[in-house]
Parts: sequence; C-alpha cells; structure tokens
Amino acid sequence: KPYGVRNGWLFNFIDLDSQVAYDITFFLGIIMVPELVDPGLEGVTYAAFTTLTNCAENIASAISTQLLGAFNVGDDALEKDDTEVRWAMTKLQIITVAIALSSLLFVPMLPRQKDDCARLREGTESTLAAAVVLAIIFVGMAYGAAMNIFPLIPSPACYPIFGGDGCGDNDDV
Repeated sequence: KPYGVRNGWLFNFIDLDSQVAYDITFFLGIIMVPELVDPGLEGVTYAAFTTLTNCAENIASAISTQLLGAFNVGDDALEKDDTEVRWAMTKLQIITVAIALSSLLFVPMLPRQKDDCARLREGTESTLAAAVVLAIIFVGMAYGAAMNIFPLIPSPACYPIFGGDGCGDNDDV
C-alpha cells in the first residue's frame, strides 16, 4: 500500500495520464515542424522543440514541488491517511488537473490545416518574437533547474517553496 493510499492504481493512473498528454504534445510538434520550417532547418527546429518540451517538464516538476510544500501531503502525512490528508490530496489533485487542462486554452492557436501551416511559413520574420521566445526558454530552464536542485541541498530544502515543511530554529539541517 504506497504511502497509505488504499488503492495503488491511483499512482499508476496519474503517471499514465501525464505520459499520454506528453506523447500527444510531442506528436503534434513532430507533425507541424516540417510544415512550418524552411527546408534545411528541420533538425534545428526539432532540437529547439525538444528543448522547450524538456523545459516544460522541469517547470511542471518545479511547480509540483512548490504545491507539495503548500499542502500537508508529506510522507508522514500520507502514512496517517486521515480525512485532513485526503482533503489536502484532493485539493492538490484538483489544482494539478486544472493547471494541466488550462493548456487547452492554447489549442485554438494551432494551425487547423496544412494550408494554415504554409501561410505561417510565409509570414514575416520577427527578431523581437525570437528574442522573447528564447528569453522565456532560458528563464524557464533556469527556474526549473533551480527548483529541482535546491530541494537536494539540505539548507534550503526545508523551505516550503522547495517542498519542505518549514525551517525552524530547532531543526537539524
């Protein structure tokens, strides 16, 4: 019985659900890239798309860590398996699903047909848009890396922003 949860299928379902969403996103990118990119730049574009996808995974992991710190769902709490812990897990799951579903708001921005992709390719180039996208990628990578590294370092790991229970004066860090 993992972490006091009565039904271990919950953990399997959540992992499977996340992987299916990731695979669909990756598949859509693979289909669109050849239609949007000038010939000869497909490899660079696939590399950038993969980097952006990996960056999004790190950010999602960082946000999950921060949400865990905001709710009482640590290992000890999950072992208790009382009503308070179950409500905390329910609230956390609702927030997580709502954040995941919010990505559907961007679906209308996707090209509908192959002709729409061709029109996008013929559009004007924008150095400002490229700079903004690269800045978002680098800031996201730095944030995701920091939020995944700091919980491993004992002194900052106790802070709730990094998923800890809080640092007290009497805590052995």
